[in-house]
Amino acid sequence: MALIFPPSAAVWADTVETVRKSERLSLWLPPRLLGLSVEPYLEGLVWSLPEEEPLQGRMKSALLVGLQDKDLSPGIPQAQRTALTRFVTDLPITGRVVLGKTDPRWLEVHPALDPLLQPGQTIRLPARPLSVSILTGDGHLCQVRHAPGAHALDYVHRCGTANPTQAWIVQPDGIVQHRHIADWNQEKQDTPAPGAWIVVDALPWHNGVLEQLARILATQGPAGDRAELLSEPVIPSGMVSSVLGRERPRDLETTAGDWGGIGLLQTPTARMAPAGAASISLSQAVPYTRLNFNLQPLRGLETSFRYTDVSNVPYGPGMSQSYKDKSIDLKVRLRQETTLLPEIAMGIRDLTGTGLFSGEYLVGSKRTGNLDWSLGLGWGYVGKRGDVNNPLSHLSSGFDTRKVVAGSTGQFSPSAYFHGPAAFFGGVQYQTPWDPLILKLEYDGNDYRHEPFGGNQTQKSPFNVGAVYRYSDNVELALALERGNTATWSATFHGRLDTLSTPKVFDPKPVAVSRLYPGREPDWKATQAELEAATGWK
Repeated sequence: MALIFPPSAAVWADTVETVRKSERLSLWLPPRLLGLSVEPYLEGLVWSLPEEEPLQGRMKSALLVGLQDKDLSPGIPQAQRTALTRFVTDLPITGRVVLGKTDPRWLEVHPALDPLLQPGQTIRLPARPLSVSILTGDGHLCQVRHAPGAHALDYVHRCGTANPTQAWIVQPDGIVQHRHIADWNQEKQDTPAPGAWIVVDALPWHNGVLEQLARILATQGPAGDRAELLSEPVIPSGMVSSVLGRERPRDLETTAGDWGGIGLLQTPTARMAPAGAASISLSQAVPYTRLNFNLQPLRGLETSFRYTDVSNVPYGPGMSQSYKDKSIDLKVRLRQETTLLPEIAMGIRDLTGTGLFSGEYLVGSKRTGNLDWSLGLGWGYVGKRGDVNNPLSHLSSGFDTRKVVAGSTGQFSPSAYFHGPAAFFGGVQYQTPWDPLILKLEYDGNDYRHEPFGGNQTQKSPFNVGAVYRYSDNVELALALERGNTATWSATFHGRLDTLSTPKVFDPKPVAVSRLYPGREPDWKATQAELEAATGWK
């Protein structure tokens, strides 16, 4: 199958021009664009500086050394090392400097970002490519016709690359984006533009090697349509929607359950918030109203502090005030998700509380695109349904009986942890096409006919269903139908403690940093003096 170029592309080829005098790019471009029947591909404009070439030469040499380092990337066959080394060796040193914008009208109204061209530098105005180029770890290059709205995995699958988990998307303007692209770990990402490079981890190269390779490709400019690759899979324009039509990749959203921690509704999942995240939530599932404070101090550790109001139980004999309960939860990640295996976590509810709602669980979560599945085994309040024999009883008959001293506070109860009958629980979270809306369905392992203090509840169904509306990055609201007969609600407010900072009002004003390549050699002695004055470091 061959690429079919539009007639207009045949009269335009890449042009390279040397800068003759000092001039802003916004002034240099318009005269070159006048009178052209075909507008050049400004997104892929290549601004090359001779003084950048030695640095890029060192980058290329370091990459070539890394490709042959068997300790850095073990398990790569020598034939694949040689093929990728040959590909990198053939890449020219361009001296390209990445520009944020190249539209002269935009640069005109943003003079601070308008680069100053100097004599001896070169500008290459490329033709608009028709394809996207995929480079695998064995040096194989495949080109697929560009399709608006298609994402990296669409192109990679069309080239026959099996099960890549991550990719480096190198846009024609030189911007590099590292993203996970598999169905189980996909992230929000930009769509590749015509002429983009996509580097995929088809072989177990060290991530640093592939990152360096992407940075080198960013200096090359747009990946042009290559005649020698026309036999590779290229999608005709009429087949774009049927072949490349996939749902856009999005980040996995983690939301709070009724108990404050990351989960579905009543049941936990193995998912956790990013390290440094914190949230406060208020939820009500009559007769319980819970005020939860959730903190993620480490990537694999979730902590929750809870204050529960039990409206149908008095605080004491003859008192009108309802009963109050305090508890602490912990959840620990045991393993992270991989291509085949789920993420697994273990947790304990009411670790040192009264024991009224104490429970333990082991749960796994596995993602498939916009669906996130979970399945777990619970003990205590989490698995009060008790329809499964305790698997730990095979180790000791002592696990058959659960001994909890209800009403005791501030005490650990290791003799009760993971003891007694167990029950399965699980469910699925669905990210709808509308980003703010998430739907949840779960199978609850609790039996509400045996609640603390005899406050038993009617449960018409073990299935709970709900919806979460993410009002903003910091606020989410949820409504659900639980037990088959109880409407519930929750509101969660969350943020990131790791991003907080204290203003340094008495510190000296920071040294100004230029966002553009300097027009002349910097005064390094002055720079050194400024850094010493600002930091106190010699």
